[in-house]
Amino acid sequence: MCGMEGGVSRSSSMSVSSVSAAAVPDPLVCKINQPERSVAPTVRSSSEALEIPSHTLAFVYGTLKRGFGNHWLMEELMEGSHAQFLGYGCTIRRFPLVCGPFQVPFLLPSLSPAGHHVRGELYQVDSFAIKRLDELEGVGKGHYERCPIDVRMTPSTEMGFPVHQDDDIHEDLRCDVSSSCILTEPLSSCRIYMDSSIKDESILEVSSEFSGYVRAEAYFACADYGLRMADCAQHIPCYTKKEASTYVPRKYRPPNRTFLEHVHAWIEEQRVVCT
Repeated sequence: MCGMEGGVSRSSSMSVSSVSAAAVPDPLVCKINQPERSVAPTVRSSSEALEIPSHTLAFVYGTLKRGFGNHWLMEELMEGSHAQFLGYGCTIRRFPLVCGPFQVPFLLPSLSPAGHHVRGELYQVDSFAIKRLDELEGVGKGHYERCPIDVRMTPSTEMGFPVHQDDDIHEDLRCDVSSSCILTEPLSSCRIYMDSSIKDESILEVSSEFSGYVRAEAYFACADYGLRMADCAQHIPCYTKKEASTYVPRKYRPPNRTFLEHVHAWIEEQRVVCT
């Protein structure tokens, strides 16, 4: 999740939303010994109604992470019991993660051997939080698409992330993440799954015979422009303070173009530079 392009205003208080008791949709439930195959995430048209489950896991890779500019939204959601920080993770498969115009991070909807096992944070979120995140990411405007992604829970020491004093997470890769979920209706997809039969070369090599992963959701760049960005910028494994140091907040960008116009203009500029 990028966390910066939908134009959500920062609210001073959180309204409490009732959580539906509906079951998590089947596409979000990762079944044992049936890992996601090596295909690009299913991309929905921005005109299509986006299904919002009662709960899901959110994989955050951009400025929604702790210590970055838009983490205020996650803080509000956690204060309102709509989200819970579960720990750190990296994608099972390799994806291109690039910085586009204004150093905005984009996770691209294509599996690539030139990509990386992208590192980020994992949260459990309810339907209220999902709606807020969808709005922030500009899902209804064709900016980002919320798609399933498989993530391996990873100790912060392995990730190279600083350890926060308030970290109340399991560092053991063999733990069941569902034991740390406190929101109403813990996810069935909050379980860790084991599969030693995965042979895809794009899948993360784990030094142990044990491979645990969870099915989450992340915000990918929409395919209509995202697939064109793969050759336009360096692929990075993690959006760090280095990349964020030159990030330009929305309010400081030229107002004469929409976000998508900025994106398409940037793509054309990069192609000219590369030729």
